[in-house]
Parts: sequence; C-alpha cells; structure tokens
Amino acid sequence: MKNTFFIFLFFVFTGTFVSAGEILSLQESIDIGIKNNLLIKIDEARLRQVEMEKQEVYSYFFPRVSSSFTYTRLDEAQKMGFALPPELGIPPMSFKVTDANLYTLGFGLLQPLYTGGKIKSSYAKAEENIKRTIFEQNITAQDLVLEIKKGYFNILKAQKMLLAALSLKKTTEEHMRVAQASFNEGLVTKIDILKTEVFLVNTDKQILEAQNAIDLAKSAFSFLLNRPLSEDFEVKDILEEQKDTKALAYWTQLAYEQRPEIKRLESISKIYAHDINIEKSGLKPQISFFSNYELDRGSQGAIDEWQDSWNIGIAIGFDIWNKGETRYRVKKAENKKQEIDRQYELQVKSIELEIKNAYINLLFAQKEIETAKKTQEKAKENLRIANTLYKEGMATTTDVLDAQTDLTSAENDYYQALYNYQTAYGVLEKAAGKPINR
Repeated sequence: MKNTFFIFLFFVFTGTFVSAGEILSLQESIDIGIKNNLLIKIDEARLRQVEMEKQEVYSYFFPRVSSSFTYTRLDEAQKMGFALPPELGIPPMSFKVTDANLYTLGFGLLQPLYTGGKIKSSYAKAEENIKRTIFEQNITAQDLVLEIKKGYFNILKAQKMLLAALSLKKTTEEHMRVAQASFNEGLVTKIDILKTEVFLVNTDKQILEAQNAIDLAKSAFSFLLNRPLSEDFEVKDILEEQKDTKALAYWTQLAYEQRPEIKRLESISKIYAHDINIEKSGLKPQISFFSNYELDRGSQGAIDEWQDSWNIGIAIGFDIWNKGETRYRVKKAENKKQEIDRQYELQVKSIELEIKNAYINLLFAQKEIETAKKTQEKAKENLRIANTLYKEGMATTTDVLDAQTDLTSAENDYYQALYNYQTAYGVLEKAAGKPINR
C-alpha cells in the first residue's frame, strides 16, 4: 500500500500520466544483458574458435592422404645416340630417352603410429581449452549480472528519492495552507510564510535533482543492456527486506565448487600439464606408416604409355642430438605450470577474503534496514507532534519543517537500505560464483 501511494504521488506531482515504456523485472534485465552484451558475444566467438581447434587436432589421429601432379615441357625430347665404326658403313643412330612432355601423378598416405603421446596430449589440451574458455565466459557473465543488479537498484534508489521529494513538497504545501491561515488570523508572523516559501523552492530543486539522477541511472542501465539510450522503460520494484543469509562457511564452500575463476585456473594448470607431455614427446621416437603410388609418363622407361609404381614402409625418427633444446622446453613448460599453481593458491585466498567482506557487508546492510525502520517510525511520530503543536501555537515553522525534513530523510534512508541490502546480496552471490541462468 505504501509503495502504491508513492507511485500515485509520483504521477500527481509530475502533473501528467505519461505512457511508460517497457516494464522490466530484474531477471528480464539480466536475460537481455546477457543476450546483448558485446563482451559475451566476443567470448562466444572465442569459444567457437577453440572448438574448431579441437576438431583440427582430432584430425591428426587419422591418416593424411596427399596427391600431386606435375607436367614438364622440354624444348625437345631427350635422345641418346651412338655411331658404329665407319668401315661398317652404317650411319649414326639415336633413340628417345624421354618425351618432350613429362607427366607425373602421385598419391601418398602417412599414418602416425606412435608420437610419444603428442597427439593424444594435444587433443586433451584442446578439450581442456574449451572448458577454460567456458569458465572465462562465465566470469564475464557474472561480472555483468552484478553490474546489472547494481544499475537496477540505482534506478529504484533514484526513484524513491524523487518520491520522497514529491512527498516532502506535498506536506510542505499542506503546512503552507496552515501557516497562511494562522497568519491571516494574526497568530504567526510573515517570517513563517517566507520560511515555508523558501523551503518549497528547495523541494523543487530536490525534485529536479532526483529526476536527473533517474535519467542518468537509466542511461547507464541501457548501456549495460546494450539497448538504445533513447528507449524508455521502467523497472519493477523489489522491496524484500530479508533473504536466507546462511552461514559464512556455506558461501565459502560454494565458491570452492562453483567460482569460475578457480575452475579457470584449474583448467590452465591441466593445459600446462598437457604442454609438458607434448614437449616430452620430443624425447621419444616418432613412428609412422607411409605408402606412395605414382603414375609416370614421358620419362625414361615410360615414354609412350603410363607406368605405375608403389611403395610402402615404416619411418622411424628420433632426435638424437639437439643440444638439450627439447629438455629446456620441458623445463619451461614445468615452470609455467608451477607459476599457475601459485596463482591458483593466491586466487583462492583472494576469493575467501572477497566472500568474507561481502558477508560482513550483507550483515551490516541487514542492521541498516532495522535502524532505518526505527528511525522512520520515530520521524513520523515527531512530525505528527510538531504539526499538532504548531496548530496549537506551541511550535514554530522551523520545528515543522525540520520534522518534515527528518521524515523525508528517514524514509529515503529506509529505501536506500533495502536496495543496498539487495545489492549486497548480489555481491555475495557473485563472490560465491552463483551460476547464471541462461
């Protein structure tokens, strides 16, 4: 009822019932943001790239078939000649060794049989790289969701500031009518009227400032959602005071299981482990099966017709001496893995601190709500008493205006505390790595 009354005041004091644009809930805003955000689209493109890399590595398990064709044109056919002794009376003789047109068509097959685990490790690395990319995508999404929540509640905060300013103007105008009646009866001086008029001017200023804050908050929110800045919209109010807080240990354990930053570093550590195996494969023999089939025409032995030939075999390669190059690459890969393992430990400690701070801030936000509610109740009673005493000539205009200001401030603080609590809960959820519903 209270919220409905404030909304009614908003339309009354703005003087018109403006046709509102789209009305967004928090979840709808999150869905739009994830769908439209350019950073997430970049992550999606990167994910498609690493998926193609996996398919590329998968092809290494299969035989590689190649083909080639060459054509060579000689200025003339190559010939071989010989001459018999002159006394025999036989003229010199010659015959073609090759034709002027040379054709060669070849097909080859190469199948790795043993690579020291290089292909297997490369494929496992590609699979892990996909997981890492997904975790990075989740990090981007979770950061975005938190910013959307902050932006959403910033709009609601600004709107409540406007409603509070409008409410203050209404009560001040009511006091003006009482003060004017008292002045007409000679019960108060002109100073009371002037003070109230100055106060009314200040409330108009507060209304303008609050409206400006709403416009700025909406622009920032539209940017987050990658929507046109010119599109009008409203957000649904959320006035929950309490959520299921749970113990700190619950949120910490949840982070160990779900936080994508932790999962990402675990994947990178596995990727570096595969890199070590890939480099170590250089210390092992490389065995392949090969086969070649060739068609030849125009060359020696196949001048006027196609002649084929084929071969099969096993190729074994082993790098006997490279001045320790492979071993240095192995050590380099091992050092990279050690580095990422240290980063993992640092990340875990950092997340533990982040969760604890978020949890403390949430408890503080809960207490702020309780304090603000009590202050609001006392401010209402104070204003009621001030108005009553003023009508009886036992209080001044300053007393009434101060009481009105105190109530406006208390009501505004109460709603700010509610939205701060919602934001603090969102920060804690992000710190614990709450999954994003897509």
